[in-house]
Amino acid sequence: MKCKFYYILSALLLVLNTGCTKDPETSVVSGNETELRLVLKTPGYNTNSKAPDEEILNEVDVLIFENLGSGLEFRYNVIGYAIDATSDGYEFLARIVPTDNPVRLYLVVNASSAVNGFDVGATEEEVKEAITMSFTSAGFTEDLPMSGIVDLPNGLAANTVLTSSLLRSAARVDIVNNADNFTLTSVRVFRSSDRLQVIPDTVLEGAVTTPSIPDGTTRSVTTDTMLVTDTTFSQRLYIPESAMPATADRQLTATVVVIGGHYGGDANETYYRMDFVPDDAPELFGQVLRNHRYVFNIGSILAPGWSTDEEASVYPSTQIETEVIAWDENTVYMEWDGPSYLGVSGREITLRYNAGAEEEITVQTNLEEWTFNFLDSSGNPVEPGFGYGENMDDPSGQYNVSISDNGDLITVTALTNYDENTTHTVTGRLSAGPLRIDITIDQRGLTFSNKSIRVWGSNNNLGRLGDYVFGTGAAADRPEAMVAKIRNTANFGPGGIVSFSGFMIGGTGITNDISYEFASMFDVIYLTYSNNPTAQSSANLLR
Repeated sequence: MKCKFYYILSALLLVLNTGCTKDPETSVVSGNETELRLVLKTPGYNTNSKAPDEEILNEVDVLIFENLGSGLEFRYNVIGYAIDATSDGYEFLARIVPTDNPVRLYLVVNASSAVNGFDVGATEEEVKEAITMSFTSAGFTEDLPMSGIVDLPNGLAANTVLTSSLLRSAARVDIVNNADNFTLTSVRVFRSSDRLQVIPDTVLEGAVTTPSIPDGTTRSVTTDTMLVTDTTFSQRLYIPESAMPATADRQLTATVVVIGGHYGGDANETYYRMDFVPDDAPELFGQVLRNHRYVFNIGSILAPGWSTDEEASVYPSTQIETEVIAWDENTVYMEWDGPSYLGVSGREITLRYNAGAEEEITVQTNLEEWTFNFLDSSGNPVEPGFGYGENMDDPSGQYNVSISDNGDLITVTALTNYDENTTHTVTGRLSAGPLRIDITIDQRGLTFSNKSIRVWGSNNNLGRLGDYVFGTGAAADRPEAMVAKIRNTANFGPGGIVSFSGFMIGGTGITNDISYEFASMFDVIYLTYSNNPTAQSSANLLR
């Protein structure tokens, strides 16, 4: 049996200002802390392929580690507050003490009950090992725990904008039944771990490759039976990480999935065992990793299985053929036809208003090749289509669609500026063998009525705009007249001449090096004569 996986969550921390779910709270901070503004952006999964509770954020704990000269050590923890859902994810605030020393922040999401008092000076390993949760036969009955990390080697300044990524602390199990002689009726996991560690020991390039198992964990939990009434079992089963058992103990101690159902026309239910076996790595038999999605694809059933699920859990299945399809964290919509699959990272591409604006989606398939066709107003393919390493303008002349040489990326470029009198929606179709996925391309003008304009500028130079125009904090320095005009909601704001929800203005010290990733966080970047950007920064700003 092949076994593959994909990551099921990523996150981006930006800026925020609204809502409230918890009051600010710290363990040792008092007097000189500053309000840190962050936004948690949830992944862009299509509603067809994600469970709503996979993205819920109800509580955030921020653990602060600081290097005082002898390595990182725990200093204090604070609770995120003013948590607010947005169209892109979640926004929250935290109060943290600025410092010039290297800092590392650990984010613990939906697991506040596991964040108990830690000794000041504790090591990262000690704190990670202490933040654990129990897992019972009922499974995860509340929001999924997650964690993230932010490294600040140059210290933490006031009004800092941060980026990070989150990992769910659990794995997800899906099952797709393609066997026409079998009716899937139940799913159960045997010998799941009874504990999980919320923060993993090691994260490399946004993923884990080994499980983090708390001391004293046993593979002793059998989950409650979950009934199935469809050919697909999805978005319902989440389990902790499991370590590999010894080779000699695999049959009796490995974490396994057991499915039940009816073979042929038999009225009696029969059961089959399915093992976690990473693709091309049988030596990792039984390993389950956090933030991975395991999709067991049932290809065929050859004969009845075992008469009970307990029997199936301890004996290997020889009457079932399965594989676990793999795709990466960007793939959010997947079509199957037996063992074949075609997936994309999104079915809608929305470009900014200007000509030259670009957006990308990723593609994954195990078929040899796929092609792209634009569709006419009746939904019929426009010939000719095109494939790997090729590009084409759509018939309306508004967009160019380009396919990478290996077929894993589609890049769409706007060819004209947005015109409110023009219809900008274009539809295209990916075709791979019998599989089809339609995507919609659109271009939109500037719409600010429900948007806060994010402005960045240097904070100690002539021409400074000031900080927190619509928030709390120090009063603006100069030029006061310009700040007064911006602050006047009759000019700019929900009811102003220029209608949008307001400004969020901040900045850091002088810098001549602006990366594309940094620039993309803001709508306006205000530069004074004293910190002209470098040539590379200018290119990043115009990208």
